[in-house]
Amino acid sequence: MPSSEVWLPGPAPAWLVPGDDSRRWVIHIHGLGGRRATGVRTAPLFHRLGYTQLLISFEGDGDAPATTDGKHHLGHTEVDDVHAAIGYAASHGADSIFLSGWSMGAAMALAAVHTSPQKDLIDGLVLTAPVLDWDSTLSFNTAAARLPVFLSGTALWILRGPLYWLAGLNQPLKLKDLDFTTMKPEVPVLILHSNADTSTPISVSAKYAALHPDNVTLVRFPAGRHTQEWNTDPGLWERSVEHWLQQ
Repeated sequence: MPSSEVWLPGPAPAWLVPGDDSRRWVIHIHGLGGRRATGVRTAPLFHRLGYTQLLISFEGDGDAPATTDGKHHLGHTEVDDVHAAIGYAASHGADSIFLSGWSMGAAMALAAVHTSPQKDLIDGLVLTAPVLDWDSTLSFNTAAARLPVFLSGTALWILRGPLYWLAGLNQPLKLKDLDFTTMKPEVPVLILHSNADTSTPISVSAKYAALHPDNVTLVRFPAGRHTQEWNTDPGLWERSVEHWLQQ
């Protein structure tokens, strides 16, 4: 599977994997703490199906430059690098783009469907262990760690409010701008999520799928840690994605 490194506006490096069809693209978006290599696991499937692919980096991930304050912004500003990737694909012949996002990268993919200047080119989302709602995710992690419930609420209040500087941020994070769970997705969405995920609650994915049954398909994995769905059962992941793409 040949690849080359390209530079997207930002600047942010990405791996370009040519496919048989230069009009159909997949853009891989890794999660918080991850790198471009996240998408290496699943890129062979899309390559076999003929898609041209971009495995992107985004600000603060160690490959692209740091954010302006050196802190992670939970997708609030990092989504700009997704917009840049979509623009790159469009300028290189793409007329159909699928976004494959993992964890926080899934939140960024969903945001891009609503906010990208070229959102009309996006035909679907493949979301693995998605963060769909930061409120629920942080509350879930607080409970899993057996910490007082008020801590997650306090953390969110600081990140969003006038005391954002206590977290070392140079601006408050508009995390509600990344919560599209109550809005009908504008494109088909496939969610692949483990029942055993102790970081991002599958209950949020299930609720989202139930709320939008015509647009959202949920595939449950019986086991596997956060973002390890493919590692746990690559056959189920790949069969599910290929079937969904061919519908």
